[in-house]
Order: sequence, then C-alpha cells, then structure tokens
Amino acid sequence: MAHTIQQYVKNCPRCQVHGPKSLNEELYPVPVSTKPFDRIALDVKHVQTSRAGYRYIIAGIDYLTKYVEARPMRFQTSSEIALFLYEEIICRHGCPTIIVTDNGKPFLSDLIRQVCKNYSIIHKTTTPYNPQSNGLIERFNRTLGQILQRRSDDEKKDWDQYLPAALFAYRSMKQATTKHSPFNLMYGYEPKTPFDMEHQIYNRKSPQFDATLFHRTAHQLHNLSRIREQATKAIKTTQAAQKKAIEKKILDQRKELKPPFNLGDTVLVYKDFLTTSWSGKLQDRWQGPFIIHHLLGKGTYHIKSIDVSDTKIRRVHGNRLKPYSIPNTLWKTEHHRIGSGTLDDETRELFFLDSSQAQGLTTFIRYPTKRRTRTQFENSIYTGQSYNQILKSLK
Repeated sequence: MAHTIQQYVKNCPRCQVHGPKSLNEELYPVPVSTKPFDRIALDVKHVQTSRAGYRYIIAGIDYLTKYVEARPMRFQTSSEIALFLYEEIICRHGCPTIIVTDNGKPFLSDLIRQVCKNYSIIHKTTTPYNPQSNGLIERFNRTLGQILQRRSDDEKKDWDQYLPAALFAYRSMKQATTKHSPFNLMYGYEPKTPFDMEHQIYNRKSPQFDATLFHRTAHQLHNLSRIREQATKAIKTTQAAQKKAIEKKILDQRKELKPPFNLGDTVLVYKDFLTTSWSGKLQDRWQGPFIIHHLLGKGTYHIKSIDVSDTKIRRVHGNRLKPYSIPNTLWKTEHHRIGSGTLDDETRELFFLDSSQAQGLTTFIRYPTKRRTRTQFENSIYTGQSYNQILKSLK
C-alpha cells in the first residue's frame, strides 16, 4: 500500500508541475586565456533613463584581467552593439578570439554575425535563463549598479556622466579571484591618482626622475607576464574550489555525480520568467513534458516537445530540467483495467492532445493484447511518429 501511494504521488501530473528547481549539473569552469581580451563577455544592462536620454549600458569584460569597457546607449540595437565592439574592444585591445553573449535579438543579428566573420571572432551564446553561464559580466553589472546607486537622487539622473568614474573605480579595485586590480593586470602598474600627486610620489622635478622612470618601466615589463601567470593560477584555484562546492551540493541531493539525464528521457522545463512576475505566483512552475533530443555536453541539452505538431528544438541547461513521470493511468497493465476508457481533461492538457488524438491514445490503452510497452510508446514519440501511425500499427 505504501509503495502504491508513493508511486501515485510521484506520478501525479499536478504535483509534478509545481515545486522549486534543484541543482542537477556539475560546474564547468570557463577556460582562462593567458592574453588580455582574448576571451570577453558582452552584455547590455537596462537602467533608468538619464536626462540625456540614455537607457542602457553595454559592457565588455575580459576573462583574464577583469578589465572592463562600457558606454551608455539610448537604444539597444545591433548597430550600437557592433559600434561598441569595433571602437571600444577591437580598436583598443585588438580582435578577441571569443565573445560570449546571451541570446538577445541584437546579439543574434546578421550585422553582429558579419562583424564576427570579418574579424575572425567566435561568437558563443549562453543557454536561456542561465546567467551562471555568463556569470562574470552579470557580477560586474551588479557591482556597477551598486557603485552608481551611491550617488544622490539628483546625480542618479545624470548617471551617464558618472559612468567613466565608476568604471575607473572598478578597474582600480583588487579582485578576489586574481588578487590584483584589473588596471594592474592590464598595464603592469597601479593607476596614478590625485592622492599620489599630492604626496609627491612622482616628483618630475627630481634629477633622478628619468632614471626612476626607466627603472620603473623595465620593472613593469619584467613583472607584467609574471603577475598575469599568477592571476591565471589564482583564477583556476578559485574555479576548482567553486566546482568542488557545487559537486558537494549535488552529492547531498543525489548521492552521485553521473549525468542526470539521458537521450530519450521525459522531462519538464522550469518557467524562470515567473519568478519575477506577481501574476505568476499561482501558475504552474514547470511546463512540458519534453523529451531529451540531443546531449550537447557541459550540462546543456536539446529538448523536443512530445507534441508532434511542435517541431521546435529548444536548448536548455540541465538545472532547468527535472524528470517527468508519465501518469500510471496511461500505462495500464494486464492486471488493471480502465473502466471508462477515456482520458481526463488534465491528462489531455499535459500532453497537448486534441479530441482525435485523445481518442487515439484511449484506443491505445484499451487494447492490452496489442498495446506497445511504455518504452516503445516513448520512442515512437521521440522518433516523430504521429498518433495515427501508432494506432495503425495496433490494428
């Protein structure tokens, strides 16, 4: 009895479309380049409209040095993004090998694709609703917002005028991962400030100024590669610690680290957009079911709806998925019978069935001697067979 109740609750359609997400996938650290601006992340942040009409901030951050370039924008268009990429990144730091962005329409435009092709740039995109896959730029956006929020209410209306100072502050801050400031890793020395001039740290009138400058420059060039190597090692150490922490959380949940999903598994997808919507508080948190269509690696999957009329292939991260157990009412055995031989409205809704499809699936259930197994039925959907094709094979 206890096992029967447990299975009934586990397979309950209404229960499965509610509940929070869980941590399914291991952490896959981003490879660290040894050259500045070889791999960068781009993102556009929406902010309050300034007096000058600026509503967005576009930023590009280097994965090695954490050095950032940014500018305000009035409109979030592909032409503005392409101009930023050319003027602020390519013309200042050279052509990057890889840029990482989200799946926003301006980033996926033909113009951006052509710019990347002309300058031999590899454009990679993150999976939707998974900011962790582009966490570096997301963390910068949060820090930049905190810096700008410290201005007075009147000054916040002119945030575009204070953006350069905010960027300078960020570039001068020592990073926890690299143990150096982005400015130091970029140029080999710490930035000179009015405080340094006031205390005459750099005295141009000194007769030893030229000798000191020469010695300082030589020392800077000698140590620049060394501190970048140290930064690379520090980043890898931090990544290893983060990966270990994630693995521990997964082991606490599943007691194993093997891949949670396999080809052909039936899953539900979490509706992340509901987390910021009050109207979605009472809505179902999960949608589906879907079937794992392709394993892309590094915790990413292609999924396909079991509705044969929906041919769209979706790319999702494993942390947005959870296994789906098809209700037992759909899989009658030789020892149990369905009295009415009809599907309830709830099951029809979950499987996107119209009246003819529901009748077909009912026929499929009512003839146990000719019925396929559950696995065969799932494979039929996975291979794209229609309900009419399934029924034809039963006659």
